[in-house]
Amino acid sequence: MNSSKVARILAFIVVFEYLIGIVSTLTFQSSRLQETWSGWTCDELTPDLCDDLEVSSGTVAMEHGLFVKYWKYSSPSATNNRNTSDDSLLYPIIAVHGGPAFTHNYMLPLKQQACRGRDIYFYDQTGCGESKIPTANRTEDYPHLLDPQYYATIELPTLINYWGLHKYHVVGNSWGTILLQYFELNARPTGLVSMTLSGPLSDGDLYIQSQWDAEVGNLGNLPPFVQKRIRHLEKTKQYESEEYNAINEALTGFFTVRTTPHPDCFQKSEEGVNAYIYVGMQGASEFAFGGVLAHFNTTPRLPTVRVPVLLTSGAFDTMRPLVVDAMYQTIPQVEWVVLNHSGHISMIDDAGWMNDVVEDFLNRVESVRANTMEFSPNIEACGTPGCRSKYELRNDPTADTKILATRVGYSLWSLVASFFVGLGISWLGTTISVKYHQRKNQYELI
Repeated sequence: MNSSKVARILAFIVVFEYLIGIVSTLTFQSSRLQETWSGWTCDELTPDLCDDLEVSSGTVAMEHGLFVKYWKYSSPSATNNRNTSDDSLLYPIIAVHGGPAFTHNYMLPLKQQACRGRDIYFYDQTGCGESKIPTANRTEDYPHLLDPQYYATIELPTLINYWGLHKYHVVGNSWGTILLQYFELNARPTGLVSMTLSGPLSDGDLYIQSQWDAEVGNLGNLPPFVQKRIRHLEKTKQYESEEYNAINEALTGFFTVRTTPHPDCFQKSEEGVNAYIYVGMQGASEFAFGGVLAHFNTTPRLPTVRVPVLLTSGAFDTMRPLVVDAMYQTIPQVEWVVLNHSGHISMIDDAGWMNDVVEDFLNRVESVRANTMEFSPNIEACGTPGCRSKYELRNDPTADTKILATRVGYSLWSLVASFFVGLGISWLGTTISVKYHQRKNQYELI
C-alpha cells in the first residue's frame, strides 16, 4: 500500500472520529434538553421576584347564585399597606384581566408589585376560569354576563367592599381597561387613587380602523395575500374555519403576546376562557370587533375622569398609536409609555419594565397625595426614550442616521463573527493535521 493512500485513509479516520464526537455531544445535549424542559414559566420571565410571596384566596358571592374567586399576593418582608387611613402607607393594587373572560393568570407577572411593598389582588371575572358557571347550568342562562356594566358597577364594587379596601389603585389590560373606564365613569368609586390602563381602547370603531391603517396598522402591514384572506374570511363569517383559526393563532404570536412559545400563565388563561362570553362581547378574535362592544365609545366622557391615569402599550400592540392617542389627548391627568418589545400583553413581553413603570407611577401619585399636592403628569414619560414607537420614528428626521448607526453596528459584529469563524476553521485544520501525523507515525511503527 503506497503512502498517499495510507495518508488518505488516516485523514478520513481522523475526520470521521471527530464528526462522530460532535454528533454524540449534540445528541446527548439535545436529549437532556428534551428531558428537562417543559416550557417557560411566568415566574422565570419576571425578574427580581421575591422568595417570600404569600398568597391567600377565597370566593365572593355574586348575584344569581354565582361567585368570583380571588387571590391576594403579599410579601412579609416588604412594607405592605394595611389599608389604614394613613396616607404614608402604600395602597394595594387590584388587577383586572382582559378577554372578556380570559382569566387573571396571564397578568401574574404583576405580582412582583407585592415584592415592592403593595398587596395585589387578582380575580377571575364571573363565568371564566375558577369563577365558572355551575355545571348544571349554561352561560346562556345568565344574560347579564354579556353586559359590561355588570362587571364595572356590580362585580368589582362588590369585591372591593368584601376586601374592605378604602384606598386602592387599579391596573387593567385590554377589555379590563374598558371595564375600568366604566367603573370610574359610572360607579364613581370614592376609594380609587389611580388607574393604569395597559393595551387600552376607548373607541371600538377606531380600534378596527387603526388595525387596517396602511401607515401604522398591524393588519394593514401584513403581506397583501394574508390581508386578502382575512378580509374574505371575516366578510363571509368563516370564523370557525381551519384557515381563520390558523391565521388567528399566528397573529397572536405577532401582536398579542410575542413571548413564544407562550409561557404557562398565558396558556392557563387560554384554557380558562369562557368562549360564549368572549365571542358575545368581543367577537370571534382579537382582530375583529363584534358583539356587545362593537361600537362602544367612551372617548367623549374621558375628560371627566377624576384620577391620574397611566396608559401603557406595546410597540407591536393590537392597540395602535391612533387608539391610545385618542385617550392620551382626552384624559386630564395622563401619561403614556410605549414598551418597545411588547405586543398587547406587556406584563409578559416586558415583565421587568412594566413592573418598573407601574411602580414609578404609583409612587409619584402617592407622593403628591401625601403632600396634599395636585398630580402633575410626567410629560417625559412619553418622550425619548420612553415612547419611541415605530410611528414616531417614521416622522423623525434623525431616523435615517439612527438606522445607519444600527447598520454600522451590525457590520462590526459581522467582522467579529467572521474572525472567530476563521479562527475556528484554522483550529480544526490544525487538530486534524496533528492527529493525522500521530496516526501515520503509529502506522509506520507497526
